[in-house]
Amino acid sequence: MDVVSTTANSAEVSVILRRQVPIRFEETARSWFGGLPQMPRGVRWPRALATGSALNFIAQVCCADLPEQLWAGRGPREGWLLLFVDKELEASSGPKDGFVQVLHIDELGPERRPPRKKGSDDGPVVIRRWPLDVVVQEVPARPPLPPEEKPWEWGWTPLPIKGEELYGASVDSEPLACWRIPEVRPQTWRDARQMIDNAFHDLARPGETLVEKRRAELDEIRANILRQGRDAAMSDSEWDELKAKLTSGVTKFWYKWRYQRAIEERSLETMLDAYVRSAAAQATIPPTILAELEPKLRNIGETPHRMGGPRDALQGYAEPDDGDLLFQIASDDAMGWMWADLGALFVFINPADLTVRRFARITAYLLGG
Repeated sequence: MDVVSTTANSAEVSVILRRQVPIRFEETARSWFGGLPQMPRGVRWPRALATGSALNFIAQVCCADLPEQLWAGRGPREGWLLLFVDKELEASSGPKDGFVQVLHIDELGPERRPPRKKGSDDGPVVIRRWPLDVVVQEVPARPPLPPEEKPWEWGWTPLPIKGEELYGASVDSEPLACWRIPEVRPQTWRDARQMIDNAFHDLARPGETLVEKRRAELDEIRANILRQGRDAAMSDSEWDELKAKLTSGVTKFWYKWRYQRAIEERSLETMLDAYVRSAAAQATIPPTILAELEPKLRNIGETPHRMGGPRDALQGYAEPDDGDLLFQIASDDAMGWMWADLGALFVFINPADLTVRRFARITAYLLGG
């Protein structure tokens, strides 16, 4: 457990959930964003109350790593807290009743894949798994309560923190999404297949016939990729040869520049997947690019991911009736999260419910940045 030194004079603390940069692959992650939850087989996968659709897994946090001062001592200090969200709600602000659920489990289980709809491949998207560190930050003392008719004037906020202080290393202020990667191509055969499949999926639209007309050729290309070994390095000449095959056909909706644009948009996602997958996969990223990537990954903007204490000030301050802050999940390019236009997801629970671990009674809403 790390501690960020502050000038706050308060017994209360907040916990910042810090993505590991660099990732310590030699350690077993105790908490993580994305990937798959580890929960006992008898625990049902949460579903949206309104639609019955399986929710997306967002985070699993080890409660043993949470400090005693968090939530004034309320809540569990054993087991794990799991956060599930209906990702269809990313773009809209306001309350999200029934579309966010929190589970507490006493022990780990096997990795669980999300359930699919019967007779369909549709289901929650599994995002990249990113190990987390728990970083404790003191918070300012609670100010006097505001007038009852103006709860938004309370003014209780965390102390500001930048990526340099959180990581103790350099940070690049340019947003990750704006980065023009110097070398736009997959580094392994696994990445090549993923990039190609994603590009075809992105460009598929009514009237596009290239994919169907060249189905046999595409299947042969995929089969050849699988024969190479998924994490085998891909040379420049091998990529040039493969790209030439893919861009040899032109249809009404398929042009080389559109294909290249789709590849560029997907190349960052492919690189991030390689960065978090394993030490071997990360080693396929050229050192010069890795040196540019990691300072960008340490850029947390103005709003970190956190648990406990006051929420960060987005469209106003925290209010006295909010309750205990279970989760604040910020927009994060590295995770592919965009909450309500560069905002954040906030999940609160009444202190009395947190004391008895009644996590079925939570309140969640999104606020734009």
